[in-house]
Amino acid sequence: MCHGRTPPYDVFLTPPGRNGRRCGPGQPFEDNPEFRRHRPLSDATKEKIFQAIISNPTENPPRKVAAKFGISLERLDAIVRLKKLEREMVENVRARGARERHPDTAVP
Repeated sequence: MCHGRTPPYDVFLTPPGRNGRRCGPGQPFEDNPEFRRHRPLSDATKEKIFQAIISNPTENPPRKVAAKFGISLERLDAIVRLKKLEREMVENVRARGARERHPDTAVP
């Protein structure tokens, strides 16, 4: 802090957690010491989750896949929705590129 000196007056007026000194690397929110962030998942892992759900949903129900990868159902749902959106966007870009390369043959 101030190396043996009394800290400035405004430090005493700052509510606990607002000065940033109590936050560790696993605690991004100063006012919520109970918050623990999820471990990041690689794109390859997200792809495996997506393929497991999409390829055979009867053999791989969401609860089973979530338990296998150690994630919550909410997180699994978010991964699947975002992967679907990502694929739709890639397809739209490809289709747009095809229309731009061959405007006479492309369907609007």
